[in-house]
Order: sequence, then structure tokens, then C-alpha cells
Amino acid sequence: MNSTKREQTASLDKSVKPSKSDVPSAAPEVAKEAVKPVATPSVQSRIETKLLKQAQQAFRDARYTTPSHDNAYDKFHSVLLLNPENNQARAGLQAIMLRYAELIRTALKDGRISSAKNYMQQIEVFYPANSLLMDLKKQIAKAQQSVASRVRQQEEKQGNFVEEIRLPRMELSAKSSEVTKLLAEIATRLQETKESVLIYARNDKEGRWIYSQLKSAAQGYRVRGDIRIARSPKIRIMPPL
Repeated sequence: MNSTKREQTASLDKSVKPSKSDVPSAAPEVAKEAVKPVATPSVQSRIETKLLKQAQQAFRDARYTTPSHDNAYDKFHSVLLLNPENNQARAGLQAIMLRYAELIRTALKDGRISSAKNYMQQIEVFYPANSLLMDLKKQIAKAQQSVASRVRQQEEKQGNFVEEIRLPRMELSAKSSEVTKLLAEIATRLQETKESVLIYARNDKEGRWIYSQLKSAAQGYRVRGDIRIARSPKIRIMPPL
């Protein structure tokens, strides 16, 4: 009887034993969708783009080399420090130099030699030994010599100036309304008589300010003359050139 039970148990075990096909295989891996990295600009690239836009805006606003740290030259130069291969920044620096060259040529054409000198002093610091600027610098010197020569010839020919007008020192230093009014009256006279002037100032900056006041008050008339450094500021009215 025991033997019969063992045979029945073995038979039952065989009937419930799973087949190989019933054994589940390893769980299949869920296919993951490939995630493509999103291209984002680097920090350097963003800074470069921002500086370039600021430089271009400064150029449009005529902030070519001033004020300090907020001008087109400094911004374009900063872009090149980040990326020496940035062609837009290189072109921007070239455009600044050409713009100053244009301003200098126009000033020389209009007889505004002091303005031409001022532009040259501003730009040659940034573009030392530039061949175009060096050529313009020679033209400025030649124009100065020409004006000085004509004035000397007039002085020798006339033997004297037409009139000498002394400028009060304190009022001139303060750029007071009295001095501005006096210069405006002189400018009106020059416009009517076509006379020339010799400006005697205590320094070049003061001389250029006096000339700028005469030019502004003359309403587009090209004031002819020269600036000389002297202890006593004054204006000498010379015969027409």
C-alpha cells in the first residue's frame, strides 16, 4: 500500500511540474526614447552677443571712444578679448577709425583746424601709427602752417591788427554769460566784415573753447584765424584773408 501511495505522489508531481515553455524569461527592458541634448549658448557666447549689441548701439549714438567704459571702442575690444575671431567686432573697430578720419577731413575742409586737431588727439591714442591717421596728421600740420603763414603775411602787410579785444580772465575761466555775449558780438562782426582773428589764450583748451563760441555764434560762417598761447587772453581782429 505504501508503494502505491508513493507512485501516486510521484505521478502527481510530474503532472504539476511546469514545462520550460511556461517558465517566464527575464523581464524585457522597456525601450527608452533617446533624449537629444538641447543646444544652449554658453555663458561666454551670451556675454559676447550682449557686448556686441552694446557696442553697435554706442556707435549709433556717436559714443565712439567716450565716455570711459561706455563707448563703442571699449565694447568692441572686449568682444575680441573673449573671441579674437569675431569679425563683427573687428569691423566695428575699423568703422570707428574711419569715422574719425571722416570727421577730421570735414573739419579741415571747413577750415576748423582746431577741431581737426582735437579729433586727432582723441583717436590716435587708440590707433597709434595708423597710416591713414598719420597722413591726416600731416594734412593738419600743413593746414596750420598755411593759416599761420597767411596771418603773418597780413600782419606784415598791414603793419598792425585792426582791433584788439581783451578778454577778462576770471569771467573767461568761469565761461560766464558776459564772455559768451562778448564772443557772440565778435562773431557777428566777423560774419559781416569777413575779417579774420588771432585768438590769444592761456592754453590750447581755452583757445578751442573761444573758437567754438565764435563758430557757434556765427551761425555756420567759417571763422578764419589761428590760436596762440599767451598769458593775457585776447582777440585780435585781422583784415580779411
